[in-house]
Amino acid sequence: MKASLRPAVILFTVFLFTASFGYSQSLETVNPAVIGFSEDRLKRLDEKFTSYVSENKMAGSVILISRKGKVGYHKAFGFRDKESNSKM
Repeated sequence: MKASLRPAVILFTVFLFTASFGYSQSLETVNPAVIGFSEDRLKRLDEKFTSYVSENKMAGSVILISRKGKVGYHKAFGFRDKESNSKM
């Protein structure tokens, strides 16, 4: 990743983390199948984002997916600061 893009990516990641944390506090978390999500397809997200971190394609991310006012998927991957080993 180009050095000039790093601050923008970090800022965007922090924004997503902050936004997802706030929404997850006010939305009920349910089993993904209850709101029509496939657990097998969500596992693909786990695998893909875990590989992005392990292959150094990104430092980390937080994903929140909701439907019908309920959270079906909310996970953190990787690091918010890789140099200090600070996880998301």
